[in-house]
Amino acid sequence: MKRLPILLAIGAFLLPVVIRGLWFYRGFYKPTHSITAPEYTELFLPTSPPGVKGTEVEMVDASGIIVLVDWAHENKFDITELEGFINILTELGAAVEILQSPYSSGGPYSSDATPLDQRLKYADAYIVIAPSATFSDDDVQHLTHFVERGGRLLVTCDPTRVVRGLSSYDYESYYVYSLGSVVAANSLLAPFDLTFSDGFLYNLLENEGNYRNVIFRSFGEDSLTAGLSTVAFYGVSSIVTNTGTPLIIGDRNTLSSRTDASGEWAPLVRSQNGSVIALGDLTFLTPPYDQIADNQLLISHLIDFLVSGERQQDLSDYPHIFQQPVAILESETFDLAAETLQTILGLEISLDSLDLQLSIVEEPSPDLDLIAFDSYRPSEDLRLLLEPFKGLVLPEDSEDGSLSVPGFGQLNPAGIGTMLLSRTDGRTTLILLANSRDELITLAEMLANDELYRCLLREHIALCKVGVGEGFDSISDFGLYNYDDTFYEQFPFTDEPFLPTPIPTVTP
Repeated sequence: MKRLPILLAIGAFLLPVVIRGLWFYRGFYKPTHSITAPEYTELFLPTSPPGVKGTEVEMVDASGIIVLVDWAHENKFDITELEGFINILTELGAAVEILQSPYSSGGPYSSDATPLDQRLKYADAYIVIAPSATFSDDDVQHLTHFVERGGRLLVTCDPTRVVRGLSSYDYESYYVYSLGSVVAANSLLAPFDLTFSDGFLYNLLENEGNYRNVIFRSFGEDSLTAGLSTVAFYGVSSIVTNTGTPLIIGDRNTLSSRTDASGEWAPLVRSQNGSVIALGDLTFLTPPYDQIADNQLLISHLIDFLVSGERQQDLSDYPHIFQQPVAILESETFDLAAETLQTILGLEISLDSLDLQLSIVEEPSPDLDLIAFDSYRPSEDLRLLLEPFKGLVLPEDSEDGSLSVPGFGQLNPAGIGTMLLSRTDGRTTLILLANSRDELITLAEMLANDELYRCLLREHIALCKVGVGEGFDSISDFGLYNYDDTFYEQFPFTDEPFLPTPIPTVTP
């Protein structure tokens, strides 16, 4: 009797299972045909284009070249990512400095908080990578002037390093804007007619393992593309220009994420003057991507571009205009005396930063760079030094007592000091002229204190207010600071945040 309840319980448990089995059972599976396995040996898996083998790249001697790497604009990269790139530069003899890096001491690269304008006085090339803070108007003009004098500028954006949105900080009306690298880079590149487009390029048909890893095989004729057959970029922006030269161009299957349209998208463009390069990818500069296809050859060309510029110096580069010990040439107007002692000391201090000795001589020496002081009635010895300045007419040589200066025209010399820079036979000569000893002292102090921004500069000649003249008695009445008057007309200053302007798109 005790077994009956147990059997009933087991039956109640199994009954639903039996009913389901009978209801849903359709018999045993019998395949209609055999399953054919794929031919795995015939499958094609995309592989990276092989790197260049056995290619000898002729590199220039970069001894004495100084390359600055910008890390002062919230740049979205780490210096260690450029270790291979920097090592090549240093192996060629170039010196690499990091602008306002946290690595202010130790390590192989020097860095400090010296402002950009002071660094550009002696630099030969400037590299900007993935900035996210806009460049100030002053920085843009300093870099524009740097490029005009033969300095090389390489600006790289990378869509994989984009900072979305706009952040700002307001403290006593001081604004700091953090933007995407495209907007920040375009704030610098506007004077050179180069504009990074937002978004990225992609290719669904042919790529390097991912649709955003684009392969390029079309190149413009240029030293930067010599010998290239294939390069691969890994998340790449395109550049728009009206006057520049596209050096790498995508094929018809290369599309833009902004429009999903094809076009002659260019990830590498050279400016019209040839001194500025805009590059849309950072990743290909880093291992192991630098070994894919002809990427290493392109990197070699970029390094050659950075170190092969012919940087021309002008008065705004003082004291870096001197390359050897400097001598002051005595004259009747300016000699070693109690009145001039403090001024000479100031000049000596400014030259000490370059480890250049300062001496006082009565005659020029070919082994010494020269600073010569005299009045607008110079000695015969100083007149010989003025011969390189064609078109310069001193007051005593003109009928009306006016001063004629190349690039400035005719003017009243009252209260005006003149600086003239020349290089002959490997020697740098800087001449300072004024009406009196007191005005010469004022002029020399402006030079020693790095106050040439108070002067009007035209490359190798400067006019400075050093006294009271006819018709003006303040610095505001005599020109402006050392800036291009037309610069802010083209790129006006505004209190509004810098926001991106619409980027031209290429229609299919």
